[in-house]
Amino acid sequence: MLAPCGLICTDCDVYKAAQDPEKAKQLAIEGRQHGCTDVTPEWFKCRGCHGADEFVWGDDCEIRICCIKTKNLDNCSLCDDFPCQLILDFENDKYEHHTKAVTYLRELRDSKN
Repeated sequence: MLAPCGLICTDCDVYKAAQDPEKAKQLAIEGRQHGCTDVTPEWFKCRGCHGADEFVWGDDCEIRICCIKTKNLDNCSLCDDFPCQLILDFENDKYEHHTKAVTYLRELRDSKN
């Protein structure tokens, strides 16, 4: 399962926690330890970006809205505007796994050209 941004859902701890109550409990504890005081195991309900809005990590994700809802694409590598500013900002934020995800999208796009 590939998210529009290039994250592989089945590698994601949030996705895994939605399938595993013990993992959800562990992530909730870690979240509270990192200052997110209201996190609970019930937060972890994500079934991937291609699913229903109530079962995604963030139903307000601009990348998901643009790619899936607006442009009806499977992932951003298929977009004529790739890499757009949303993807560039995602790629260059403080999260290494975001950078890797966009690198994967670039590889996908290159393999199709």
